[in-house]
Amino acid sequence: AMSSGNTYPYCSKAIFRVCHSPGCRDDGAIATMDKLNALAPPGVQVVKGGCVSLCGSGPVVEICSDGGEMTISSVKRKRVKGDALLSLLNEFTVNSEAEGGLKQQTPAFTRYMRDRLIEGYEQSLEANDAYNRKNYEKAVELYQDA
Repeated sequence: AMSSGNTYPYCSKAIFRVCHSPGCRDDGAIATMDKLNALAPPGVQVVKGGCVSLCGSGPVVEICSDGGEMTISSVKRKRVKGDALLSLLNEFTVNSEAEGGLKQQTPAFTRYMRDRLIEGYEQSLEANDAYNRKNYEKAVELYQDA
């Protein structure tokens, strides 16, 4: 059964289009795209998208099913950053085969896996920052922990 609230097409492949209009970039679209690229579940492609006319509500992410077609029925999420970004990842599901060939919706990955991915992603950002400041010892330590 579908959960209440926002639901997505139950498909094995989807595309998250992150709006890169000037307003959405100012609202953090580049960071949102980077984080979605790092944390997207299997079968999800994250791509740069165009304006979807939700200016002032960025960053906006459009969720498209298999073909990646931008349609009036595609799901658009506003202000996708922080908790809203994590919520999007939590809500996205994929089909899996259960015993007997019956389809059931399951999370793309467990909450534990997601939390570990987030921790590793954030540590890699810290490591990149340390590397750029030429603090190589700290960068190596952070990269190893990530």
